[in-house]
Amino acid sequence: MKEEPKKIFNHPDWEIYWPKRITWVGFLIAWGFVLGLMLVTWIIARIGA
Repeated sequence: MKEEPKKIFNHPDWEIYWPKRITWVGFLIAWGFVLGLMLVTWIIARIGA
């Protein structure tokens, strides 16, 4: 039998679970790409291209 994930709030109507480590890693990698895109855009704007 598979274990049910742990909920943040113990309420029968709310299904908000604690995120897993892989979820946080993916979230941080995605934000890294966003920050990188912003940095590249800023550099191109500073060059005046």
